[in-house]
Amino acid sequence: MSTDTALPSNKLISIICRSIGRPELKQTLASVAKQSYPTLEIILVEASAESLSDFQEFAGSVPVNFVSTGKKLSLSAAANAGLDAVKGDCIMFLDDDDWISEEHITNLVDALNSHSDVKAVYSSTQKVSVDGKQTKEVFDQTFDSRLLMRDNFIPIHSMLFESSLLKSGCRFDETFDIFEDWDFWLQLNQHTNFFHISNLGAFYRAGGDSETASEENSDRYLSSNLRGQGRANLFAKWLKIWTGEQLNSLLGFLDQTEQIIELNNEVQMSQSRVHESNQELINLTSQIREKDTRAHESNLETIELNKKIGAISTREHELNLNLSKLTDQLR
Repeated sequence: MSTDTALPSNKLISIICRSIGRPELKQTLASVAKQSYPTLEIILVEASAESLSDFQEFAGSVPVNFVSTGKKLSLSAAANAGLDAVKGDCIMFLDDDDWISEEHITNLVDALNSHSDVKAVYSSTQKVSVDGKQTKEVFDQTFDSRLLMRDNFIPIHSMLFESSLLKSGCRFDETFDIFEDWDFWLQLNQHTNFFHISNLGAFYRAGGDSETASEENSDRYLSSNLRGQGRANLFAKWLKIWTGEQLNSLLGFLDQTEQIIELNNEVQMSQSRVHESNQELINLTSQIREKDTRAHESNLETIELNKKIGAISTREHELNLNLSKLTDQLR
């Protein structure tokens, strides 16, 4: 792990891959091999205690450092084993059922270089189905520390952070069975702000280890649900860490009373305008009907007048014939 305070222009990026040997690991490593960014290392943590050396060929020319403790590891323990092995200036995680686009790391490094006030950047992320097909769900949330206090909206492989943050004691909490990544982001955020880029560079598979970033609203508040329990455990830890100012800011963020009142007022005004428009429509429809009635009556009058004119014309023609006969007799 780098100990320099100033980052070099060509940063070494350490990619920690926690794996239990899923078949999808081939695609995961292949996506790293295709990166446009040149200076990479893969830290492949053998979380199932079984050798993953057969997968090395899929990493191409990217160096692979195999990490094994000889026993099965939880997600948090595997993450910490990977952190202990990194040599890079920056770190990202990539689990063995997810993948990244060719420009993903380049875009993140460029963003990190362009924003010297932050030490962590993350991209937008596309959710895919189990068979790898894109879904309609995309994570593209602009960063807000208050929102991070409420939910995890940053899939683990969308983030790139400076390894210097580890000196502040940031580690994965091995007491957490889920939301270990959310807890880690909260730790990092204690020491740096995050910056979001809109580039869609990360892809995660539904049902995988990153699934905690997209929990269903109906599940996450239930104490009987695994995710509800996980959230409760995380909040129990962080309520002892967050300051009163942070909590007050969070409550202000969550308090939607004024917005609800404003929305209700807007709804009432909209309903009033709709009622007025409907009344105008009724009046216009009535006027049109009256005009149609008058037009119909006028048409009937016109028909009667035309009949009378026709009768007069016929009578005039008959008179002209009689006059012509009388004239002939006088001659």
